[in-house]
Amino acid sequence: MSADTDFEWIEDLKTEETYGQVHLVTLFKALLTSKTDEATPTAIAWSIDTLFYECLSGRGEETEEEAIELFLFDFWQLLLSIVLQCPFSKLDLLVQLVGALRKIISQDIELDGAKMKLWGDLPLLERCFRLDFKDGSLMLYVADAPRSKQGEYMQEWVRQNSFAARIYGKHYVNMYPYAEGILRTTFEQPRDITLLPAELAACREWLLYGGSVLFNCIPLKRWKHWKKNVSSIPKDYPQVAVQALEIQALLDKAESSANDTAEVASAFSQTSIGSKRERLRRKFAGIFSRK
Repeated sequence: MSADTDFEWIEDLKTEETYGQVHLVTLFKALLTSKTDEATPTAIAWSIDTLFYECLSGRGEETEEEAIELFLFDFWQLLLSIVLQCPFSKLDLLVQLVGALRKIISQDIELDGAKMKLWGDLPLLERCFRLDFKDGSLMLYVADAPRSKQGEYMQEWVRQNSFAARIYGKHYVNMYPYAEGILRTTFEQPRDITLLPAELAACREWLLYGGSVLFNCIPLKRWKHWKKNVSSIPKDYPQVAVQALEIQALLDKAESSANDTAEVASAFSQTSIGSKRERLRRKFAGIFSRK
């Protein structure tokens, strides 16, 4: 698959020529190709919201819940399919689109018996991601790929991880199970040198965009074990050697950043307590001095 910047390949991602899918493709192409302010992530988000209500009011025999689920499923599946081929330099536009959608105040909906916000809760995104990502294993992802296409499949997998890491780092969706699984596979299990460059590339994305969040979720003992294992990665291949050094630096940076944040929070807390004590001291000093 290609990551050509004309984005004409997005047309091929439609599964049906429905009103919703045709217009979603047009909106995604505008987002990724526009050089003006007319197709910003915020503007496209509002257009998607408008399209949702158009599709809902123009539905056929489906119930409202079925129509909502169909639109959201088509939207997220299309977005995740675009992620697979999108240049890394454009992934942030898709992340910004998700962030802009979350800010739209819209109706409550009901799916599978649960009430949620149409955009605020990003319903079905995690489910669609789980369908595409399987269990996050690169080995499984490339298992059915022709030998000549394995390199392309690996790049797709790294893009998936990069997108997931970016939305996780912004606290949009809880992608922690995927991150932990990939980091543990890479840093704890026997290494397949043919897969290692792609696995390290994926780990880099998780640590770059969600490192400090991950550090706060992962036991310190495991984190230190990973740092030790990264330092022991064979340096026989120049690419792997460079990747290992970068990941070592990212592990250190995430730990340092999390510790700095904790220190600031602690200092702020102590300052607040100290200020409160001083206000109380002055209050009571004033009371006693008037007697």
